[in-house]
Amino acid sequence: MSPPARSGGRAAFLEAQRQRTRAAIIAGARTLFSGTPYLRATVEDILEAASVSRATFYQHFDSKTALAFAIYDEMRPEVRAQFDAIADIDPADEGAVRGWLENYVALYVRHRYVTSLLAQLQLFEPSFRATLHKDRDAFIDRLSAAGIAGFTDTKGDGAALERRVRARLMFHRLTFTASEVAQDDALSPGEKRAYVDATAADFRAFLRADKPA
Repeated sequence: MSPPARSGGRAAFLEAQRQRTRAAIIAGARTLFSGTPYLRATVEDILEAASVSRATFYQHFDSKTALAFAIYDEMRPEVRAQFDAIADIDPADEGAVRGWLENYVALYVRHRYVTSLLAQLQLFEPSFRATLHKDRDAFIDRLSAAGIAGFTDTKGDGAALERRVRARLMFHRLTFTASEVAQDDALSPGEKRAYVDATAADFRAFLRADKPA
């Protein structure tokens, strides 16, 4: 009975080693992308940053784009949880709506280097842009299923399609504000407050399903 135990132990060891190597590659890419534009960064640069061989890299990722997707995947659960938290907001509570937006900005601050990477990927990688759009619509569907005003009845044509487009635009507005405010040198403190104030007010109106003037 001992051989299977040894075999299982070796398999667990190899899997743990594989995960450590994968994590090291992602960590190296994070460091690289924080200071080097995505288009200029090469696989060779990633190999050097992660201290791995080319063969090892391709055991885990088939391209630089696949690695960028993996970096985004690490952020995904936090973004999903943030949008799920909208269900707990009282739209009548101005402070709660602003607090949600400030938490969303804080998420982007924690992943500041990813913000720039995502912006570049949206411009230069159509498959990544399609993934972001799919995720956005999935968030809208989750909020619609939860009965959140502003996100409900967004499937179909006519008025439903118009509501879905408005939800997409609101999602884009929230993400744009979080991305802009998270950058250290992009805006002055006063401008950052103004961005958050204006976006929070519009988001609150959206959650209350207020009709645009």
